[in-house]
Amino acid sequence: MRFMAADVANATGGKVVGQNAHLDGVSFDSRTLRPGQLFVPIVAERDGHDFIDDAVARGQVRISRHVNRRVVAPQLSSPTRLPH
Repeated sequence: MRFMAADVANATGGKVVGQNAHLDGVSFDSRTLRPGQLFVPIVAERDGHDFIDDAVARGQVRISRHVNRRVVAPQLSSPTRLPH
């Protein structure tokens, strides 16, 4: 499945931070990310935001974020927390 970061931003009421990019899928588990996928950090038993650095280290991932964090990767910013 291939889509644009701007499409995700529009669907979630967020915005693209940095350059718009093609996305090749999505994952909430940083261990399973492939280059070009969107990483969505979920807060559950563990806080997915703690794994953003690992996700970035695995390749050219895009980050969906709910907190203001310095990350060197294209990002999607959501104004509110999305439901699980």
